[in-house]
Amino acid sequence: MKRNITLFALVLVSLICVLCACGNKSGFTYTKVEGGIAITGYTGENMDMVIPTEINGKKVVEIASKAFDTALIKTAVVPETVTKIGNYAFRRCPNLVSIEIKGNIKEISDGMFNFCPLLKEITIPDGVERIGNNAFGGGAITSIDLPDSVKTIDDYAFYSCKSLTSFKAGKNLEKIGNNSFAGCIALKDISLNQNLKEIGEYAFSYCTAIESIQFPESVKKLSMGVLSGTNITEMYVSNGVTTIDAYAFSVCEKLEKIYIPKNVEEINYEAFNDTRKITIYGVSDSEAEIFADTYGYKFQKYDFSVN
Repeated sequence: MKRNITLFALVLVSLICVLCACGNKSGFTYTKVEGGIAITGYTGENMDMVIPTEINGKKVVEIASKAFDTALIKTAVVPETVTKIGNYAFRRCPNLVSIEIKGNIKEISDGMFNFCPLLKEITIPDGVERIGNNAFGGGAITSIDLPDSVKTIDDYAFYSCKSLTSFKAGKNLEKIGNNSFAGCIALKDISLNQNLKEIGEYAFSYCTAIESIQFPESVKKLSMGVLSGTNITEMYVSNGVTTIDAYAFSVCEKLEKIYIPKNVEEINYEAFNDTRKITIYGVSDSEAEIFADTYGYKFQKYDFSVN
């Protein structure tokens, strides 16, 4: 019986060594997955971390969820063999200043770089189609230039990135999620594409550096709170918009002029909550004029054909 227990213990130790790279000088822990190896953690001392393409002859194809959560690494290189990076993989890395992703990944997963206070710039690889929930939230990133492959930005993706000054959408971006850029107080330079269909609730709320913005005609609805708390002074609602939702322009203390074309069929009664300085410019007998008369806003007739 004792011999069996000893034999079992030896087998168990051997298995742990295989899965966790016992004796592996690189300091990576890992496990087997379909197609190769998934990195699960890092115990090495080199803070300029380069993930290998192979370990023990097996291809590194994945970085597991939370693999480097709170790791003290300063730089990282992800090899071209990696096709998946799990949720929160680099979350809360206090010293991370740069990362190079060579792998053919399809998404920046949920929380991947959440609260990385020194990560100021990143190049999002071609082929990425989705920016996940809270992917960069609370971080120090300063600019975002999306490749044309990106179709979706999920909720809170860049929430409260207070150093973010510019954002440029790729040609195929279709959706910006709820609160995606909320609280990005330095964001001012915004470039949106003509294929964008949906801008979520509070997407740019309290981006106090925004003084002007133009949404493409492909956007049909100005969602709840989408520009609330911004410092825009004048707004031209695009010809594609049919609905202006509640709080869309609430607490916009500097907003004085808004031009609402006749295609707008519905304006929520709280669309301009706590925004009382505005004059609404629109067409006679339009929803804009009816709204202004009903709720006591100034109204001026405007000929959109000359603009």
